[in-house]
Amino acid sequence: MTQALWARLKGIVREARHEPTPAEDLLWQKLRRKQLGVQFRRQHPINVFYADFCCPVADLVVELDGPIHEQQTERDAVRTEILEALATTSFALRTSSCYAIQAPSSPRFAMR
Repeated sequence: MTQALWARLKGIVREARHEPTPAEDLLWQKLRRKQLGVQFRRQHPINVFYADFCCPVADLVVELDGPIHEQQTERDAVRTEILEALATTSFALRTSSCYAIQAPSSPRFAMR
């Protein structure tokens, strides 16, 4: 990533880290601190965009696609092409499916 591109993305990435969506926060609680045996990063810059979650060791990217993604299918297609060109395994989860990992005993989020 070039210095100029990082300068443009830096503020956006930092804001996204400090203000996650409820689904991102929920998934991050399950991925952080090597709970799955590997380190994940959140809001990690890759090429011209930033990934919601990234595991560099496994070349894995996880994207949480909320309602906004229904209106940006072309942008998401470009994202997928870039990741495939980088030989990265990626998958996008619908935000609503993220709530399936929430423990039923927790009142914080409703199961959907």
